[in-house]
Amino acid sequence: MTRSEKEIIEEAKRSLKDELYSAEIYFQISRMFKDSEFVLEYGIKADFSLVKCDTADRYGNLLYHATARNFGPIMCTAAKITIVQARSIVDAGQIDPEIVITPGIYVKKVVEINNPANESKLVADEMRYPW
Repeated sequence: MTRSEKEIIEEAKRSLKDELYSAEIYFQISRMFKDSEFVLEYGIKADFSLVKCDTADRYGNLLYHATARNFGPIMCTAAKITIVQARSIVDAGQIDPEIVITPGIYVKKVVEINNPANESKLVADEMRYPW
């Protein structure tokens, strides 16, 4: 460990005295696997997750479009409560179980927005909230 890392740890320890994990523990947890040392990282946790999907059924089974598939399923599993914005909600049984990406067990609420705003276009048009 370099001197600057030690200084960072000491500073973090002073500012995080009441936290469950101290900075020293965070930086030093590692395990050996087949003669290689790996640092242990804790998984992401969230109280709420707001996710967009292309199609959902009333039970919360989700299908995504394009790159939404990268972020959506992970955040659904990481959050205690997941709220989904779906482009369309179909009847139960209309989604083939073999193509479901996120099962409904991870979803608390589904909201249908037929024509959602395209964030890329809003950013390009420099749209801002009124405040």
